[in-house]
Amino acid sequence: MTDTGLPLVATLLTALLTAGCATRGASRATDPTAPALMSIFDGKTFDGWDYDPSAWTIESGALHGTAKYGQALTKGDYGDFRLIVTSRVVFPEENTGWGHLGILFWGDRPQAGKWDMAGALQVQPPHGAMWDYRVNKDVRPVRVIPRLGLQYRDWHTAEILARLSTGEVRVAVDGVEITRYTEADRSVRKRGPIGFQIHSGKSIVEYKDVRVEVDPKDDVLLTVRDATPEQRAAVPPLYGVLSAFTAPDVPARGPAEAEPIARSWPEPETLPQRPGRGLGQHPMLYAGEGYNTLFLVVDGKVVWTYHTEGRGEIDDVWMTTNGHVLYTRQSYVEELTPRKEVVWHYDAPAGTEIHSAQPIGLDKVLIVQNGLPPKAILIDKATGAAEVEHALPALSLTDPKTVHPQFRRIRMTGRGTYLAPFLKMDRVAEYDRDFKEIWSYTIPTPWSATRLKNGHTLIVNERERIVREVAPTGDTVWELTQADLPEDVVFRNIQTAERLANGNTVVFSSTGGTKKEDRPTLIQAVEVTPDKKVVWVLQDWKNLGPATTAQFLDQPGIPERPGDLQH
Repeated sequence: MTDTGLPLVATLLTALLTAGCATRGASRATDPTAPALMSIFDGKTFDGWDYDPSAWTIESGALHGTAKYGQALTKGDYGDFRLIVTSRVVFPEENTGWGHLGILFWGDRPQAGKWDMAGALQVQPPHGAMWDYRVNKDVRPVRVIPRLGLQYRDWHTAEILARLSTGEVRVAVDGVEITRYTEADRSVRKRGPIGFQIHSGKSIVEYKDVRVEVDPKDDVLLTVRDATPEQRAAVPPLYGVLSAFTAPDVPARGPAEAEPIARSWPEPETLPQRPGRGLGQHPMLYAGEGYNTLFLVVDGKVVWTYHTEGRGEIDDVWMTTNGHVLYTRQSYVEELTPRKEVVWHYDAPAGTEIHSAQPIGLDKVLIVQNGLPPKAILIDKATGAAEVEHALPALSLTDPKTVHPQFRRIRMTGRGTYLAPFLKMDRVAEYDRDFKEIWSYTIPTPWSATRLKNGHTLIVNERERIVREVAPTGDTVWELTQADLPEDVVFRNIQTAERLANGNTVVFSSTGGTKKEDRPTLIQAVEVTPDKKVVWVLQDWKNLGPATTAQFLDQPGIPERPGDLQH
């Protein structure tokens, strides 16, 4: 089966976790009544295990399952238990839907000589998806946090706290609780062996450092309790607030929310097969010009939307660590709670437009206000006062027709400088705190510019459909053009690009004047590696709309701290 875990990739910490509890005794898989966390695999022999000798060996202290269906099973049966095990996928090297791990429990013991799944419940580390072999279909655990972008090929330590007496299952990986599940009908479950699976008949897997506690008295997850600071820091900061968007008190429509906006394009019956995991590739806050709805995508599905009021474009979106959403709507900029309450609103004065906003801490917002003249303004949300207000150069200080295309982005960098791409003046400029120009770069139609952590600047040339990484010297160090992509991955006009923590780059492609009836044929985003290999193509006009920008929520860093994100 494929990985069908609840809806949830950036590379995260994959260090081994050594649980804070010492193991006791020798291998005792035959004695599941012993009252402590104990080793049930000695790393040298199969004592206490049933297994297919043609499929399983022991290599470097680990149970090594080769490319063949089957499982290694404890000789003892378990009902209420805690299991801590370190495991990895040796082959395939890349994450796939078929090449994953499987831990089985609460099922029958297979007949002698057979190695089937025998109606067991399965947990798939490291992502926490689950499968019920009793009915041969996936089950839907509740995700405590969205999927972590962990690589199956790396060693990860999983903890399963399973209580047959209540039907409850809790799963943690690398010191972080990821899923919870409750069996609705406990009568279908039974005490049985714990099994380690070789999935699909093609994968190669390894399991080691296997420990079990029988009838655990403590409901705490030991690996979470004893997690290292590095393990806790590996969880993206925004994962802790995402559950607020699906809480029972979130209304279908907020007090100031507009009516749902009708789609102007035909809804596709099916979605095309594209590289990557579709909506499951990254959790994200997504928006685009031409369909003024905010989309929150978590674990492969849209879990929250907000229909914005008025005319104009959504060009900038942010989620902050208090769970609020900040967005621009051309005629205003606004901040919402997960319950769709407006907690801050700023109207663009007559004759001006706002296309860019950046949270500076949780109390201030930086905007660029197109106008005659355009201005960079840092606003204190509590008082409404402009702490910084400075006029910026413009093609004209008198012609209203020049206002709209002046700016689409402004960003404060980690150094406290201001990075401003002049869309119609064909240049990007950086200003110090006193708005003295300290760097510039000439390029046609720079829709957005982002200061990267390496000190370079990532610029999107909308008209020529080029994404360029520029060094402080002005040298081009990396560039992506249409010619670098497969023939069936076609940019229209591109507006923003994100550099991920793993070094990949995501580029968003807007509609570029395409007829509305043809929009479902367009891609919305493409993710490429540093060597320009395409790893994800987003083309989902069934669930989303046009693409201008998105904030990826699986990235490390504090969004409201300038320089932490490359957004």
